[in-house]
Amino acid sequence: MLGARALWRETGQQLRMLRMECLVRKIKTSNWMSFINNRHIPAVHRTTKPVLFQTLSSVENINQEHDFTVNSKEGFKLYEHHIQTSFIQKAMLAAGSAFMGLYDPTRQDMIAALGETTGYPALKWMHSRMLNDPVGSEILSVTEKLAKCNSLTLMSSRIHQDFDVPIMIFFLFQKISADTRTAVKFVDDKELAYVMQRYRDVHDFVHTLSGIPTVSIAGEIAVKWFEFTQTQLPMCALGAMFGPLNINVTVKERRDLLMHYIPWAVSAGLQANFFLNVFYEKRFEDPIDSIREELNLIQAPKV
Repeated sequence: MLGARALWRETGQQLRMLRMECLVRKIKTSNWMSFINNRHIPAVHRTTKPVLFQTLSSVENINQEHDFTVNSKEGFKLYEHHIQTSFIQKAMLAAGSAFMGLYDPTRQDMIAALGETTGYPALKWMHSRMLNDPVGSEILSVTEKLAKCNSLTLMSSRIHQDFDVPIMIFFLFQKISADTRTAVKFVDDKELAYVMQRYRDVHDFVHTLSGIPTVSIAGEIAVKWFEFTQTQLPMCALGAMFGPLNINVTVKERRDLLMHYIPWAVSAGLQANFFLNVFYEKRFEDPIDSIREELNLIQAPKV
């Protein structure tokens, strides 16, 4: 009889403890659900879905001017097109844009998002290289978009008979334009965002100065190798290493890359001066060879 009573008391205590444990779990679950429902999350962290949808679904702001003079802290907006993102959001954007960029290399919005979400250390290094150069520091002080270089009126007014072939003629032939580059959005530093935008705007200058056509996939991969050695951007490394695996690259292009373009790009990128430290807007009347000499840039081999 006594044993049965003791067993009953012990069972009752266990039931009460179990009830208390369930109550505690219910409270914790309720608090966690309220946390998930954004009651304790600032507004900036509730943008995962819109940010991903906006980035991975469409090319946006591709023809807009880029104003880096905006310094409003309202909504954590550091410059005109800035979108504040958390570390997790950046990781998701990087993974999604890397996959889409490899699947379809023509998706410039994916390449842009990948560069912005993975390039912070490289952008810091690029910024320091510009800051330690007289011309580079001057460029950093002028936070305006690269002057349009596809205007026929501007070209015709700057081409002179007594010059060698000017760089502006090359822009005309190559149909180069800096005002079609995607706006920077996901770099959480105004100065580094400007460095990224500057890199984007002068990308086609590298094609022209190196003599590599902009319409060739192999040429684009070669330029990515050159830019990686100069900038250390992970985006460039990804394009350089996985680009040759693209199904649109022909056997001849792969052979040219391995035997000619990639060795040139690595060698030229290591020995050339930093290509962002040239004020291209002020050099449109100069012979193109003078800019190559200033950069210590050897032209790519003709294949």
